Amino acid sequence: MCANIALALAPRPDADRPQAQLEALAEALSGALRCEAPEGVAGLLGADRVAARTRAEELLSGLCLHLALRERFDADWFRNPRSAELLRGACTPGNLTRPAELCDGLGSPLALAGRRACELVT
Repeated sequence: MCANIALALAPRPDADRPQAQLEALAEALSGALRCEAPEGVAGLLGADRVAARTRAEELLSGLCLHLALRERFDADWFRNPRSAELLRGACTPGNLTRPAELCDGLGSPLALAGRRACELVT
């Protein structure tokens, strides 16, 4: 998860210098993974920043939803019939509700999940 976030948020220095972009991606990925990431790997993984942002948002939304459900319905939220009602209601509009909107509606914004994710890996 942190690798996707790091690649999505990596700075894009000097568009005329592809090598500088590769170095920035490798530095961001190395920091997230806490090991040396080759520039070639970072370039492959970070080539599509839109996909990296989408994947990062999906992962953060999943963590955020899990945190919100645990807070409301305890650790066994998946066995609690009240959580089924909430989830059924959230899924009724189909794909019209974005994950970030659902998390905000549950009182657990993505920023909170991002901080929690950083706490888990440090």
